[in-house]
Amino acid sequence: MVMSSLVLRLLLTPALIAVASLIQRRPGPVAGGLFVGLPLTSAPLLLLLGLDRGMSFAAHTATAALAGQVCVTAFCLAYAYVATHRGWHHAIVAATASYLVGLLVLSGLSMSPWLLAVLVVVVIVVTLFVWPGLPADPVA
Repeated sequence: MVMSSLVLRLLLTPALIAVASLIQRRPGPVAGGLFVGLPLTSAPLLLLLGLDRGMSFAAHTATAALAGQVCVTAFCLAYAYVATHRGWHHAIVAATASYLVGLLVLSGLSMSPWLLAVLVVVVIVVTLFVWPGLPADPVA
């Protein structure tokens, strides 16, 4: 079982990257981005963790991955807002700070995976509604 786990680890990620590259070249960057956005890397990782360390460990890791999605969404939204007005230098600082604040808040809460999944969906939907438009004069 250890050998098959190692083989999966060595082959799975490069194969997924190759498929994503092909999708990006053929149908285009939108299709490639949608493919990369799927949980194609986290799901196999959780499977391997479950096989190696037990299902309880994998379940806790999956819950943390859900919380991470909230933080990533906060990062993206902060970057988009600040980059449209102040440039990427300021945006990366603000986005990183937003990610860390989200991490601190969520790590202090005890939420069920189902409640966390609902939170992820709500945060993503709200983010899509408040996403900033492109400025008339982009900041360099």
